[in-house]
Amino acid sequence: TLQYLSACDLIYVSFDVDSIDSSLSRGTGTPAENGLTYNEAKYILQTVSKLNNLAGIEITEINPLLDEEKPMQKLIANLLAEALQ
Repeated sequence: TLQYLSACDLIYVSFDVDSIDSSLSRGTGTPAENGLTYNEAKYILQTVSKLNNLAGIEITEINPLLDEEKPMQKLIANLLAEALQ
C-alpha cells in the first residue's frame, strides 16, 4: 500500500475517529467495536506523515456534544502530537 501511495502525486488523509475502538472513542456518533487501538492509530498517522507527497491530514467525526469533558479531543490532540513528531 505504501508503494502505491508513493506513486501518487499528492495524498490527503481523512482520519475518522469512528475507526478508533469504542473503549477510547466516546466523543463520536458511531464508535467502532474492536476498532483501532491508540498505538495502531498512532502507527498509521506516523507512517503516512512521513510520505513526501502528503498534502494534509484531517481528523473527522469528533462530536463536542458527546465529548462533554473533552476526553476524545484530548486523546486526538495527544495522538497527533505523538504521531507528527
